[in-house]
Amino acid sequence: MKKKGKPVTEKASDGETFTDYEYSLTGYDENGKTKQLKFTAQKNLRIGAYLHIYYKKDKGVTSYEEVTKKELPKKAASQLN
Repeated sequence: MKKKGKPVTEKASDGETFTDYEYSLTGYDENGKTKQLKFTAQKNLRIGAYLHIYYKKDKGVTSYEEVTKKELPKKAASQLN
């Protein structure tokens, strides 16, 4: 992560407000191919974190998890240097 997410405050059906964070970033698949990704998170993600993002063509980003740089596919990691 290079920057913080954009806070978006919404109201739940019970009237309680909550804040999600919107992200728009360039990701890389295991072959180093780029993909523009948009997703929301329930918290502001850590600057400097590496993410493994799960993506489906019909749904977009479905989930993510923080990983170490060593866990990244080599071709994807080389795009980040």
